[in-house]
Amino acid sequence: MTPYTLRHSGISWALAAGIPASDVARFAGTPVTMLETTYHHLLETSAEAARQRLDALWERLGQERAAEGER
Repeated sequence: MTPYTLRHSGISWALAAGIPASDVARFAGTPVTMLETTYHHLLETSAEAARQRLDALWERLGQERAAEGER
């Protein structure tokens, strides 16, 4: 195991966990463009997770507005 292997694993795990690429890049000391080139398959998963979070937010906001309208 090399330091590069550990770094690669750490970046992969962080992106797979949904940590924003800008944060991972800062922690790893690398540009976001490198992450986009090397880890694009993990960023796609991250984008899907972000879409799901946004959908959940819009649903919650819609429910709150509906509840306010009932008052």
